Amino acid sequence: MCFKEIYKIGGRKFGFQSVRPIACVPYARVLAAKKYNESCLDQTTPFVQLHNAELSKLLQKLNSKLKGFRYSFSDYYTFLKERMDHPSIYGRYEYVFFDSAHPTEKAYQQFAEQAWSAQPSLKGSYNLKELLKF
Repeated sequence: MCFKEIYKIGGRKFGFQSVRPIACVPYARVLAAKKYNESCLDQTTPFVQLHNAELSKLLQKLNSKLKGFRYSFSDYYTFLKERMDHPSIYGRYEYVFFDSAHPTEKAYQQFAEQAWSAQPSLKGSYNLKELLKF
């Protein structure tokens, strides 16, 4: 946990994001089809979800234990999964990814806007705009 080292030397504001849903990104779909004859690498999902849940717990714990600790947590997993599952709701009629691993510029722009000003998803968290006001 390198951020504890940063905290020790005076860092008080931190930005975190959850791990994205890697099971069905384009490169994972190709690998799943070739190696496992499946549409996605669904076996990765429990690990990603566990990591994201534990990160959330850790941040809330640190928020109560470290004086002055402030953080922004952006839920990249849910953000990207919603766009992958329902692209037309978010103005994506063709593609969410521009290559086998990276979302399009529009998807990144939407995520940046959400991280900047959306209601935080974790108790004790701030959006980036609020975090940087302190």
